[in-house]
Amino acid sequence: KKSLQKMATSKEEMKCAALAAGLDWESDDSEDEVPEPPLREPPLPDLVKDEEHCNLILDLCTTLTSLRRYSEALEIIKLTLKVAYKTLPAEKKENFRSLGAQIALNINDPSGFNFVRHLVKQHPRSINAWNCYYRLVSRLESRLSKHYKFWMRLGQKDLVPPRIIYGNQFTMISQHQVAAKEYLQAYKQMPENPLVNLCAGTA
Repeated sequence: KKSLQKMATSKEEMKCAALAAGLDWESDDSEDEVPEPPLREPPLPDLVKDEEHCNLILDLCTTLTSLRRYSEALEIIKLTLKVAYKTLPAEKKENFRSLGAQIALNINDPSGFNFVRHLVKQHPRSINAWNCYYRLVSRLESRLSKHYKFWMRLGQKDLVPPRIIYGNQFTMISQHQVAAKEYLQAYKQMPENPLVNLCAGTA
């Protein structure tokens, strides 16, 4: 009960800070993400087990990218990683993720942000995934509420990267007190991290 009250208080403080800075704070029920449909059995389950087929899919995505058909390329990458996650070699997984992140960072299409958000969901402990997410978030208009709701949906409140991101976003709108709280929580979890120390020390 105390934990729920603390979370509600923290959320209310962040909402007040965002509103004071002239930002729009959306309700939790607005613009929620559409849940992904359950994964179906692929029609060709062994397709990506063959290295030649994997390379063909990668080439297809690269070609779609060169044709500026970014959404289609990202959708194929996302589906390939989802369907063949257990069978793809680690090197191939990294190739698909790297290509997807590269596309996402070079476009302003919403599909880019959706892909990176999906990447973070799949790998919430990956610093590279959060770095990519932060680079995209920094490029967008400040939408603190959406970042907060996304973080809450991950269900892992001990993650340090989203706290740093949240703190940075509040620092950018001069809400230093709220930012300092996020940096302090991050410091409690990772006191030896140089970046966390820098953020906490300058808050």
